[in-house]
Amino acid sequence: MPLVIALVGFIGTKFITKSQIRSSENISSTELTSIEKRSRDEKQLKLLEIFSNKITSKDLNERILAVKLLGLLDPTLSTQLATIVAEDSSENRNVRMAANVIIQNAAKQSSFVDAKSTTDFQVAITFANKIQMNYPKYKTEIFLAENGNYAVTVGSYLDFKSASKIQDTIKLNPIIKDSYIKQSNSMGKNLFSKIKR
Repeated sequence: MPLVIALVGFIGTKFITKSQIRSSENISSTELTSIEKRSRDEKQLKLLEIFSNKITSKDLNERILAVKLLGLLDPTLSTQLATIVAEDSSENRNVRMAANVIIQNAAKQSSFVDAKSTTDFQVAITFANKIQMNYPKYKTEIFLAENGNYAVTVGSYLDFKSASKIQDTIKLNPIIKDSYIKQSNSMGKNLFSKIKR
């Protein structure tokens, strides 16, 4: 009998330990995603702060630099701000031209919706499958990003307007509400297409 109790204790401890490890991996992945989002948001805020300081300068070169900084912002925001500057008839012609360059560059780049970023490939697969089930008309992909995370994307090689329409549609779903539009001309290999679903 003591041997059975010891065996049950050993198996129970092993099961609990595995559950705790899985739970901590899920928490770590969620925390990393949250930290990355917060970091990205802080970077955007800092760039906006610099933009707002420079765009109100009396120095023409400072205002042109402010517009050029827009290229580092989230594509949606940079396009909106550049459009405001480009349409401001009281602004200097060179500043408006710089804003038009930002708008044109945003339109040329390949846009896609980044729905989730995670360090866990299985989490990315599960998330991509959920998107594919809910939105079968949109191409769902997984790419290994430069930061080592797996990016679950919806749509790729789209113009900015098309990506925005997809984002507006899918962000109504609570599991995808934190999606954002990214632009890149080098997506890499789609890891999701290699998986048998």
